[in-house]
Amino acid sequence: MSESAQTLADALADGAVIADADGRVTLVNRVAGQMLGVQPEDAVGKSLADVLALRDQDGRDWFSSNCPYQGLVTRSAIPEQPWLLPNGSEVLVVARIHRRRCRPLSTAWPSACGPAAGRARLDRERSDLVATVAHELRSPLTGVKGSSRHCSTAGTS
Repeated sequence: MSESAQTLADALADGAVIADADGRVTLVNRVAGQMLGVQPEDAVGKSLADVLALRDQDGRDWFSSNCPYQGLVTRSAIPEQPWLLPNGSEVLVVARIHRRRCRPLSTAWPSACGPAAGRARLDRERSDLVATVAHELRSPLTGVKGSSRHCSTAGTS
């Protein structure tokens, strides 16, 4: 890849790994290098399976589980999935598959990685907000309901 492509990739907030049709890495940005524990320039030319050393909770590796170079030629992406880095941190990985029309097996491979902790925190905050709003809506209604019941029973005594 060119120096300008590397500069653009390094400006991304998420990790990015790109591989060619032969499964050889052509670019690793700075963030992905830090996450994967590799020097970006050292990863270029290596197998995508070796560079993306990600495992799931059961020990299966990302490359064998997703088989990015196999499957239907209409497949254009691999949906976001949680994976573990070599250091045990969880990341969310999404992949895009680009196939050339004249050569259906020719595939370029970008992959983005982002910390899963941020997504989990955001999900927790949303759940907490919904619980708080639900509680605040129920609390005044409970008081009104109790007062109206008290008034209705006080008038009949």
